[in-house]
Amino acid sequence: MLQRAKGTHRSKRRKYPWLLYVAAILILSTGRYILLSALLGTWDSSQVSWSLSLESITTVPAMKKNGASFTIVVLGMDRFNSMKRLLDSLDATDYGSDHVDLVIRFDRPTIIATDGTAGAEWLVQVEEIRSRVSSTWKQGNAIIVVANEPMGLRRSWLEAWKPQDEHERAIILEDDVEVSPIWYRWLQQAHDTYGERSDLAGISLQRQTLIPKMIPIQKGRRNRRMMNKKKNIMVKNKKILESPKEGQPFLFRLVGSIGYSPKASVWMDFLDFANCALDTNLDVSVPDLITSGWYGYFDKTSMWTQLFIYFCNHQKLSTLYYFPPNNRVLAAHWREKGAHLSASYGRDFELATAHDEDLHFPSELASLDWDAKPIESQPTVRPLVMSVALHYGREEFDRFVLGLRKYYRGDIALLISSSATAEIKDLLVEHNVTFLESDAEGGRQFTPKWRRIIKTRYKFYQGMCRPEKYDACMILDFRDVLFQSNPLAQVKVVPSEPTLHVYLHNIKTNRWAKRQVMNCKGAKASWLEDQWFINAGGLIASPSMIAKISTLNRMFGYRCDDQIALNLAVYGKKLSDNSSIIMHKQGEGSINNAAWGGVFHKDSRRRILNHDCFPSPVVHQFDVIEKTKERAKLG
Repeated sequence: MLQRAKGTHRSKRRKYPWLLYVAAILILSTGRYILLSALLGTWDSSQVSWSLSLESITTVPAMKKNGASFTIVVLGMDRFNSMKRLLDSLDATDYGSDHVDLVIRFDRPTIIATDGTAGAEWLVQVEEIRSRVSSTWKQGNAIIVVANEPMGLRRSWLEAWKPQDEHERAIILEDDVEVSPIWYRWLQQAHDTYGERSDLAGISLQRQTLIPKMIPIQKGRRNRRMMNKKKNIMVKNKKILESPKEGQPFLFRLVGSIGYSPKASVWMDFLDFANCALDTNLDVSVPDLITSGWYGYFDKTSMWTQLFIYFCNHQKLSTLYYFPPNNRVLAAHWREKGAHLSASYGRDFELATAHDEDLHFPSELASLDWDAKPIESQPTVRPLVMSVALHYGREEFDRFVLGLRKYYRGDIALLISSSATAEIKDLLVEHNVTFLESDAEGGRQFTPKWRRIIKTRYKFYQGMCRPEKYDACMILDFRDVLFQSNPLAQVKVVPSEPTLHVYLHNIKTNRWAKRQVMNCKGAKASWLEDQWFINAGGLIASPSMIAKISTLNRMFGYRCDDQIALNLAVYGKKLSDNSSIIMHKQGEGSINNAAWGGVFHKDSRRRILNHDCFPSPVVHQFDVIEKTKERAKLG
């Protein structure tokens, strides 16, 4: 009986084995349905979906090159066959033993919002990519990110990679790109060789052909495509870009988006700029560039590059290129139908192979302007930054000297108290700051001590800013200025020509200013009527103008407030006929008087921005900026 019962039990197990398979299929199908349903309706705002770490199954020893991480970012939406081709080429790349993370970011097609079936099919395709990556990517971590709403190409690029420090490296690839097996080795060596250059924006794997600079139309010539038929004044340059030296890298102003590897520090600054520019609807057109016409004509949400072009033009940055021999490329563009193309045109160039790997990285690089001609060297301006630092402590010296030296390597001259500590003097010597000592002391306005301070200060300015040594001298208050970039980088000064740059507050001259005119001999209050108030805490001038400014108190008498004297001299045309005086509105130019009515933005790193969305080189009176102004929009 026991044996019969045991046998009967065995026969039952053999009779219904298919039930186990059915149950398994049902469970998997239900789970997949739940997953797809959840994905369709519950993506959070951070766009995170599957995040699969493959470190536990990595078969190749993963090492971070020179302590820096490298990330491959792939942007896609619904060109799944194209993405598989790109992934095949990434799998075929030689990474050595480096640790390389892969991030695939899917934009969400608009059709998902209206067609549930299409959405489910799309997510099945995305799941196939995820499954493929989980089994083939062995070089580092792999992450799949699916957007919770349609983003467009521009936003996809701006959110593709957000480096946390300047040592990170990445490349951003759209899905219709295919890479050469040697791209990674070349790119890493290019970063190693040129990554510290101050004029480098990033590195492109593209064989760039476009020369964006437009040329004036010539009468009588026809069959030229117009950039803008309404304006009808410029035409496209039909030439294509060529490498200055065969087989060697070079710099070119225009960005190449087919396989772009930004320099991390530049990309961080660019993302802050782009956010501000889009928020304030900043005009980012660059005169005479065909890309500006495209940006005005096509859908702006599909074009991130014009923002970067404007940014690089302002910052004088270029992209590094390398054209392999035999008309080959490190990254090929399949030019498939999408945001920019209405049809597919096939691969643009053949990929370079290991046989083409005869790479050179010379220390000197050819650098081409927007017209593909060598960038002309600009005349060297000899600058000096001056300030009076009487009776201040180490904290103020650290902020001024260390803050300035972070961005500026030129000459600095300070007038310090003869009682300054040895520690302060050692700091100045260490950072190559010229200093003179004075025993002048401050006092109440119009008292003898006050007059002596003013005389000493202007004598110091004129004595230091000598025409045989300097072309442009910047005068700054000492205690209440903050440096955010090179204060003289964007200043245009013609040597030997008298020039004065003054910086305005965002307020008009008030009753106090007009009452002060009574203390200024030979002055009229009408000179200040309905004028923007000039701040005397920061200006830039040629030596000849510094000499004139140093006579202001003799000009208007020593009972005239020095700031009122500067306003009277400019608006009363006592320095010149004003043809050589450049007046910068608040939020424009080198010095931003952000306090007392100033309007400004702050970026993600809490830097105060000029109205052009770049960090203000110098922020004056930063210590009295009202917190409520942080939310103010640009006027």
